[in-house]
Amino acid sequence: MHSTSYSRFSSSSCKAVIGRKGKKALAGKTIKLKKGKGFKIKATKKNTTKKITYKSSNKKAVKVSASGKVTVLKYAKKKVTITVKVGTVKKTFSVKVIK
Repeated sequence: MHSTSYSRFSSSSCKAVIGRKGKKALAGKTIKLKKGKGFKIKATKKNTTKKITYKSSNKKAVKVSASGKVTVLKYAKKKVTITVKVGTVKKTFSVKVIK
């Protein structure tokens, strides 16, 4: 059976919303962006008081704010992983910076 639901934090969800048209990408996918572009990660939590945290594997190339706003600062040869964490549950997005 094929499911179209978003990746879950228990009964919570995590998705990236890219651009003005609201193109969506699910956790676990690779997002291609140019320098200066970005997107917002919309992570929701249900039935928990745990804090949602965001982390970039390469802060010099791609930064992520405490609210989940991701911004590409400069070109990176390797993919940058953005980790979204609620308690002990983690979801990731890969960002490939293109020229």
